[in-house]
Amino acid sequence: MVELPELNDDQRLFLKTIFDYFHTQGEWPTYLWVENTILRTHPEKRSEFDLIEICKSLPDGFASGFGFNRNYEQEAGFIAPVLSYFSEAKEEMSDFMRVVRFCVKKINTSDELRPEISSEDLSSQLHMQPLAIRKMYLLLQWEPNIMGGSGANENWWRITLQRGKDGVRRFEGIETFEQYLEKRTPITRMFSGQNFSRPIQREPANNNPVSASLVDRAKVKILFLAANPLGTDRLKLDEEIRAITEKVYASEYRDYLQIESSWAIRPDDLLQSLNRHRPHIVHFSGHGSQTGELILVDSSSLPKTVSTMALKALFTTLKDNIQVVILNACYSRSQATAITEVINCVVGMNNAIGDEAAIIFAASFYRALGFGRSVQEAFDQGKVALLLEGVPEENTPELLVRAGVNPSQVFLVKQPLEKQQSHQDQQHHNTLLRKLKTEYIMSHPNVSKNIIIGTEPLPKEWVERRLEEMGEAWRQDIYFI
Repeated sequence: MVELPELNDDQRLFLKTIFDYFHTQGEWPTYLWVENTILRTHPEKRSEFDLIEICKSLPDGFASGFGFNRNYEQEAGFIAPVLSYFSEAKEEMSDFMRVVRFCVKKINTSDELRPEISSEDLSSQLHMQPLAIRKMYLLLQWEPNIMGGSGANENWWRITLQRGKDGVRRFEGIETFEQYLEKRTPITRMFSGQNFSRPIQREPANNNPVSASLVDRAKVKILFLAANPLGTDRLKLDEEIRAITEKVYASEYRDYLQIESSWAIRPDDLLQSLNRHRPHIVHFSGHGSQTGELILVDSSSLPKTVSTMALKALFTTLKDNIQVVILNACYSRSQATAITEVINCVVGMNNAIGDEAAIIFAASFYRALGFGRSVQEAFDQGKVALLLEGVPEENTPELLVRAGVNPSQVFLVKQPLEKQQSHQDQQHHNTLLRKLKTEYIMSHPNVSKNIIIGTEPLPKEWVERRLEEMGEAWRQDIYFI
């Protein structure tokens, strides 16, 4: 029999206030609502009630990370074991067990790599009502042995199920909530807000320029690493990889790109995944801290920070085929800067970045690579995509490069030779036109404003005379730049 931690009066009041809202609304309240409700209904506690200390004193997952980030606007949720404390939760526990058994059946009968269950499944196959279906999503998305990714809108949700012996299969044959608690990942009391920072040691600068070249392999491997620990804002990581995959599959050289993914990444998983896949591109999607750390997952699915120093050491040791690293996480510029000492091209974020912006940028970046574009062009297309979609975060991603590397000359997908030559010729032509435009503006004081801003072409006769003087044989009908 599993013995759950004993709760004091304030802890029980806190959790019961959340449960009462969840029970009737099928939603999580905010921490602000919880605190205000407790202080209104128990005025005698106004001088001593400390929400932060209560959350810190609870087992991990009982307060969904409030002690970690202290955000009063965050939803106050809890993990499924909390239901055991309340006699009023019998209906929720019964529904939860039906869904867990349904997940086990799905895993055992599905041939899909990443099997899913959805709100529609619970409605059509388990005949649950909308309120119960909403509750099940809220509980399942915090269960580390079940949830491998999720997506939702106001009327619909889906959850990707965890495979493996530590995933859904560990609940094979269970019938009761008590049995679920026995099989579930153990509850811990370690406060997830503790961080241990280490000084960043910088290596001497590498003064030997490196040459950038095409990746000459049958397949370019993209390794997608995702982490969304308990107690952190839920990210649309499954939507991101779906968008990336769709853009790659629709690209000209899709057969040359191979996407591998690993979810709920723990620190040691980084070593395992890089050793196993030896990718050309490493893409991390998840959370980053304002102090310059990536936030991964620990053994209890709680936040685990990885320092810049550790990340740089990782890529120093296991750089192998890696040409590009994408850190699609908030405040990741400092990590990106450090990694460029050993990796040619790294994209980091100089600020917080929203889900929508992260997805649009990443999908457009990989689409461009799939059409044989350079890393610089892919990065530029990612930013343009944000502008086109009206998402005002185009200045958040930054492309940083190793000393001596020109990202315009780094191609991950090897184009046919004639296309390579055509692309190089066009780059050469554009470089010359930019120089000629500058020369024309400097030598013509009354130059048209439209030429300066690029809406009017340079005079054809002047450009072709200068090209002839420079020994350039190519010509165009019109000279825009």
